[in-house]
Amino acid sequence: MRGGQDVVEAGGTAIGTTLSSGLQLVFGSASGTTLLSGGIDIVFSGGVASNTNISSGGIEVVSSGGVANGATVNSGAQVTYASASGTVVSNGGIEVVESGGVASATTVNSGGFDVVMAGGTASGTTVNSGGVEVLFGLGQGTILNSGGAEYVEPGSVESGTIVKSGGLDYVFGTASGTTIQGGYEYVGSGGTATDTVIGSGSMQVASGGLTGGAVTFSGGGLLRLDDSVHFGGLVAGFGVPDFIDLADIAFISGTTSVSWQQLTNGANAFGTLTVTDGTPATTARITLLGQYVAGNFHIQNDGAGGTLVTDPPVSATTDANPIALLNTQH
Repeated sequence: MRGGQDVVEAGGTAIGTTLSSGLQLVFGSASGTTLLSGGIDIVFSGGVASNTNISSGGIEVVSSGGVANGATVNSGAQVTYASASGTVVSNGGIEVVESGGVASATTVNSGGFDVVMAGGTASGTTVNSGGVEVLFGLGQGTILNSGGAEYVEPGSVESGTIVKSGGLDYVFGTASGTTIQGGYEYVGSGGTATDTVIGSGSMQVASGGLTGGAVTFSGGGLLRLDDSVHFGGLVAGFGVPDFIDLADIAFISGTTSVSWQQLTNGANAFGTLTVTDGTPATTARITLLGQYVAGNFHIQNDGAGGTLVTDPPVSATTDANPIALLNTQH
């Protein structure tokens, strides 16, 4: 259909319609619609659009009360104010989840974008290599695969994100319950990451970034603190083969030192790890949950002038360059 208007009334069904510079109004059921340049599909309250193919500048709009299932978006756009499920976005395509909209099980492939506006919700998104999710609203259970990226913007909230090897998570809003499985999480100024688990991979907390709850090591990884002097968070599970990189504490051989004070013992044991280059202004005091032996902490140059902390001492089998580890993640 070119330049025309197709109205699918309540109770009606349209199958396999192709729209180029045309308009489809869906109050009933539309399946397999193809939207080309200038083609627009509007799904109204009570309407259901299934397996829409959106390409070459086509647009699908899901109004409040409408439902879209299984759309494929290539070089086109899907805008939802209601429910969109199973959308696949690739190659210049974009899904926009507006206020009140809910997108579930979206897959974002290379060249695709998923943008969740304030008041919108994305649940169970999978972002693959070259795909990007941008959150201004709420994100839940996102999976970032190798080369996939998520930006958590100021005012937005993400929870339960899994950052797999090669995945990238940039937090300027609030992130809770993130699990890093070989990927990279960056907590920028104004951002807060709560109860992050580093299974492997790396987490970088920039100056002005915050952590809540505890950063928990689980299986090896790197925590980089760009402003460790003002870091007020908790660290749990630190041990072999984990690294804490204090980027702001200069490693000066024979001058930079490490000490440990065990404050409590037993099930709720914790203490203070102090690392200093000899001046009060550049002294970091990190609270570690657990029980440690002062003599087991080891410090060395992190490869960029900062101080790397390990426990117990680095051996030939555990030595690593944390800067190289960071560089492989972003």
